[in-house]
Amino acid sequence: MSLSRRQLSREFKLAALQRLERGSSVGEVARAFEINPKMNITLAPALQSGACK
Repeated sequence: MSLSRRQLSREFKLAALQRLERGSSVGEVARAFEINPKMNITLAPALQSGACK
């Protein structure tokens, strides 16, 4: 059985980044949003460049 990748909405990604900007640690945000901590590193540049839909 194969697992499919979860598709995250733009609103979800923005909410995670806003939490980071308010001072939460990467680990806290990752646990709260149930995402890999490395995801936060890739979200910011993608949102800033407009690559995220």
